[in-house]
Amino acid sequence: MYTRQINRNLVAVTRLEKEGETLDIILKEGIILTGQVVDLDGNFIPAAKVSFRFWCRSYGFRFEDQAVIVDEQGRYKIRALWPEHRYNVTARADGYGTHSVSRYCIDDAPDHTIELEPLVLRKANLFVSGVVVDVDDNHVAEAKVSCYGEGQSSRSTQTDAGGRFKLEGICAGKVNITASIKGKTRLYGVLETEGGSTDVKLVLRERSSNISPSVPSLVGKALPELINMKIEPVHADADDRIILFCFFDMNQRPARRCVIQLAKQAEQLKQKGVVVVIVQASKLDENALKQWIEKYNIPFPMGMIQSDEEKTRFNWGVRSLPWLILTDKKHIVVAEGFGLDELGDKMKQSGDGK
Repeated sequence: MYTRQINRNLVAVTRLEKEGETLDIILKEGIILTGQVVDLDGNFIPAAKVSFRFWCRSYGFRFEDQAVIVDEQGRYKIRALWPEHRYNVTARADGYGTHSVSRYCIDDAPDHTIELEPLVLRKANLFVSGVVVDVDDNHVAEAKVSCYGEGQSSRSTQTDAGGRFKLEGICAGKVNITASIKGKTRLYGVLETEGGSTDVKLVLRERSSNISPSVPSLVGKALPELINMKIEPVHADADDRIILFCFFDMNQRPARRCVIQLAKQAEQLKQKGVVVVIVQASKLDENALKQWIEKYNIPFPMGMIQSDEEKTRFNWGVRSLPWLILTDKKHIVVAEGFGLDELGDKMKQSGDGK
C-alpha cells in the first residue's frame, strides 16, 4: 500500500499480509522529483500534465489520478515519493505527444530533491491514413486501428465500410500502427511508418501462437558473444581464469542483494582466480545505475543490455533474475541458474574449486 501526504512530503509503503488486518502506517520524509516540460525549441509548455509510475520489483503502479499540472514556467514537482525504487515520469499536453524518463531514485540530496532532465514534447499536428485489407486484398471494415511509439500519444479509430482509416494527433517521426478484428479467428496486423503518411496499407493475418520457445541451456557450451551489453570483452583479461556472470535487475531486491553479497566476496573470489562480471538485464537510466554501484562499492566490470532484452536473455539462457553463469578456465559453462550459496560447490564440481 502506497500512502502519501503530499503537502508535507511524507510517504510510506506498507505490505498487506492478509485482508482485513489493522495497520500502523508510519510516514517518513519522501523524495521530490522536479523538472520542466518544453517543446523542441526549448519553450516551456504551461498546460502539460505530469504523472508517474512506481515500480516494485517487476510490477509498475500508475498514479494517473495524481498527475500534477506544470506552472507558468513549465515546471513541476512530484512530492512524497518513496526512495530506493524506480519511477517513470511522463508528460502529456493537448496538441503534443508524450515523453517519459525512467530513474532509480536514491535519497542522497540534502533537500531530498532530484532534478530530472527536461521532458521534451513534439507537436502532434500530423495524421496517418490508409487502408486495412486481408491476405486476399479484400478491404476490412470495422477493424480497430491503433497507434503507439516513442513520444507518440496512443490513438485509436475504426475502419469505415471501405476499410479506410485516419489517425489524427500524430507527431513527426516513427509510429507503429496496429489493426485487428475478431471473427471466427482473430486477424491482426502491425507495421511501422512515419507521421504524416497517407498511403498506409495494413494486411491482417491470423495471429500466430504466443507460445515461446523453451530457453536453451548453456551448460557444456562456450559463452555467447558479449554483444549488445555495452561492456568491454573480458576474455583477454580472464585467460586461464574462471568467469562468473551475474545477470541482475537493479529494480528487484533479490537481484540487488545478490550483487551486494558478491561484492562482499570480491577479494576471496579474486584469490580463487574468479573474474566476476555483472550485467543489468534491462535498459535503465545509466546515471542511476552508476550511483547505485558507487553507493555499494561494487568492484566488478559491468554491462547493461542495450536493446532486444528478451532476445539477449534468451541467448544467454536467462530464465529468472538474478541468474548466475559459471565457466571453467577454458570458458565453457559448467553451471547456471544456481544460488550464490552454491557457488563453492559448483566450483568444486567443475574441478576449479580451491
